[in-house]
Amino acid sequence: MTLSSTTLAFGTAAGSLLVAALVGAITVTVAILGYRHTRRLYAWMKIKQLVEDNAKDLASVTSRLEEIVDKLCEYAQKPCKPEDFTPLRKYRNLISNFALQLEMIRPELNEVVKQFDVYLAKPVLAPAGETLTPPQLEEAQERAMEQEHARGQLDTAVSAAQQKIRALQRVQPGTGN
Repeated sequence: MTLSSTTLAFGTAAGSLLVAALVGAITVTVAILGYRHTRRLYAWMKIKQLVEDNAKDLASVTSRLEEIVDKLCEYAQKPCKPEDFTPLRKYRNLISNFALQLEMIRPELNEVVKQFDVYLAKPVLAPAGETLTPPQLEEAQERAMEQEHARGQLDTAVSAAQQKIRALQRVQPGTGN
C-alpha cells in the first residue's frame, strides 16, 4: 500500500492550520484587551479612592476653618487678653498639622498658621490699676488696634483657604466633574 505524496499527515490541511492560527490570534488579542481594561479599571479605582480620601480631609479642614471664623467673630472689635487666646492655640496647632498632611492646600494653610502666630502675639495687656493714665490708655488703644488688624489679616487668610478648598471640591480629578 503506497501513500500519496500530497497527504503529509492527518489534520495538516490548510484549512485546519488557518483556523488554529486565527484562534491563537484571537486569544492573544482578547488577553491584551483584557489586560489593558484591567489596568485602566485599577487606575480609575485608585484615582476614585484618592478623591474620596481628599474629600474627607478637605471636609475636616473646612469644619475647623469654620470654627475658627466663629471664634474670630466672637473676638471682633474686642480687646483680648492672653488667656482669651487659649482656645485659639488648639486651632493653630490643628491647622499646622493639616498643612503638613495636605499638599494641595499647604500654602494657604501655612499662611493661616503664620497669621495665627501674628494674632496670638498681639494680646492686650491689662494694666494693674483700674484707672489708666493718658499714655497707658494710648498704648492700650494702639495695642487693641494692632490686635484687630492682625485678626483681620487672619480672617483674610482663613477666607483664602476656604476659597481654595471650595475650588478643589468643585473640580475633582477622575470623577468627570
